[in-house]
Amino acid sequence: MFTAVLTEGPLSRVSLARRLGLLSAAVTKAARPLIEMGYLQELAAAERTAPGAGRPASPLAVQAAREFFVGVKITRDELIGVVVDLCADACP
Repeated sequence: MFTAVLTEGPLSRVSLARRLGLLSAAVTKAARPLIEMGYLQELAAAERTAPGAGRPASPLAVQAAREFFVGVKITRDELIGVVVDLCADACP
């Protein structure tokens, strides 16, 4: 589930359930500890456009700043380093 949110961007629980072949309740149960540990975050609920469409969905997104990774390449002539966040975006 985490990999799907990481690679496909913010997704609602319903979308995740469809993509993974799970029930929405199973996705909610699996997401809860990831939210509590700070790996996932709930974004603001999107506006519903269709009447009677139910409660607005709160998409889940990866909390990129939760973890950072360091990469180092050492050659005979250079030392190259990079720090990236959980979404593999380079940090200044």
